[in-house]
Parts: sequence; structure tokens; C-alpha cells
Amino acid sequence: MVGGDETVFEQCRWLFEKFASDVVHVGPSGSGAKLKLVTNLVLGINRAALAEGLALAQQLDLDLNQTLDVMRRSMAYSRIMDTKGSKMIAQDFTPQAKLAQHLKDVNLMLAAGDLPLPMTEAHRALLERAIALGFGDEDNSAIFKAIIHP
Repeated sequence: MVGGDETVFEQCRWLFEKFASDVVHVGPSGSGAKLKLVTNLVLGINRAALAEGLALAQQLDLDLNQTLDVMRRSMAYSRIMDTKGSKMIAQDFTPQAKLAQHLKDVNLMLAAGDLPLPMTEAHRALLERAIALGFGDEDNSAIFKAIIHP
């Protein structure tokens, strides 16, 4: 997703395609950064929802691998299940993207518009809890630990 003058975008498309498989012009300058915030909002909440679902499944004594498999085949499916579900189950929080970095993005989301974002506010509180518990430098999937931690 790229913001800027469309003519310049088309002239540079070949370059963008060298490092991105799907290149989309999304509007004037700044639009790419704004759309990235929107995309990361949905991604982060999906990740938190997955963590919460797996935490509930664990509490209900369900097999977590089977739970993840069934969710992948349901309307609940999100690609975050493919990238973070197994990490949560294995409790492998080797960082691909740090949890604390996502909190910075969430704060930018909340400051970006003049609109109440109640799910994002709850997400921020959960991320802040995870950081307070010492998980800030772990993978953002460590949000799972903030839910299951007593």
C-alpha cells in the first residue's frame, strides 16, 4: 500500500514490485501510513481474539491443536491463526515482531482519529498488562501469556 501522486506511483511501480508481491496505490501522500494503522488495528485485535479463544479452550480442557484446527476451518478463520496460533500453543515467543512495538502502533491508532475505538482501548489495556508482566520484548503473540497469567 502506497500513498502519493498516482503518476509517480506508476513510474515507481516496478521498484515497489521488487520488494512487495501486492502493490496498491491507496491515495495521496500519507494514505499508505494511515491504511497501515487500520490494517494493524484489525490484525492486532484478531491476534488478541485468537489468544483469548485459545486461553478459554485451555481453561475448558480442550486440545489446543484441535481447537486451532477447527477454528481454521470455521468462519472465525483469520490468517493470524496460521502465523501465531502454533506459537501461542507451543509458548514459543521468540520475537518476530515485539509486543511493545505493537503497543506503540496501538497508541498511534487511538491518536489518529476523533472516533471512539472501544476494542482498541481494551487491546491497549491488554498490551499494557503484558508489558507490565515483562513480556514487552517477546513476540506479539505473547499477548496470550497476559491472558492466561494469574
